[in-house]
Amino acid sequence: MKKRIMSMSVVAVIIILGIIIGTTIVMGKADDKESVSTVEDTGMAVVNQEMFTLTSAISDGLNDYDGIGDIHIDYHEQITVQTSLDSSDIDKAKEIQKSVEDLLKSEELESISNIESYQVSLLNKDGELIK
Repeated sequence: MKKRIMSMSVVAVIIILGIIIGTTIVMGKADDKESVSTVEDTGMAVVNQEMFTLTSAISDGLNDYDGIGDIHIDYHEQITVQTSLDSSDIDKAKEIQKSVEDLLKSEELESISNIESYQVSLLNKDGELIK
């Protein structure tokens, strides 16, 4: 139940960010005589959709693990998963990291551009990198 609430919270945050960004774009164009969609706007929409898809897939894929917290994604660079693991839980951390890496290679995420560019990291309960 707690994991489901956490994943629903992540999805809600992403949706809210999308609404805020979309509203900002629309409000910024309200003064224009013509409303023309630019390449940058279209590109940002694609980025937002990819980030949403990626975050949702990872969140759902890690539902079976206890202690998964925030999932932070730096576009085309890094995926960082906050956990409640101790520094000594290296085997569990490697298992979680492997699960995320397997998700990145899954058919479900093959539409994500440059999916192979992501590096996966896990943070322990103290926010320190688990190696």
